[in-house]
Amino acid sequence: MGNPYPRILVVDDEQHQLDTICRGLNLYGYRCEGVLSVEAALESLTGENGERFDLLLTDLTMPGRSGLDLIEQVQHQWPGLPIVVITGLAQTVEVDVVRGLGVPLLTKPFAPDTLDVTIRRVLERTRGAD
Repeated sequence: MGNPYPRILVVDDEQHQLDTICRGLNLYGYRCEGVLSVEAALESLTGENGERFDLLLTDLTMPGRSGLDLIEQVQHQWPGLPIVVITGLAQTVEVDVVRGLGVPLLTKPFAPDTLDVTIRRVLERTRGAD
């Protein structure tokens, strides 16, 4: 039987943000792996550790490949993996595209409770679709 605590891959190019989010997720009972780039996220997703992630939480705006690039690749390679997006930008073309994909989006700063409720809703919806 698997671990009852959902495992979340968090992607944010700012170390402080990554640490803060992972600390908060841990307090809510999630297991968190944080990475600083799209490339590192893809490496974690395809890694040989045998442990599956329950959810991807990604920033949208990052240097190099964006969160949107990551979302599109994840939806293609791992179509069942739920995604939640966080961003500091309220209105951009990328934000509109993410909304069009039906991916939940939270604008920074957000309350830890808001993130927890969003993740739980997404995970419940995903489990209901199984």
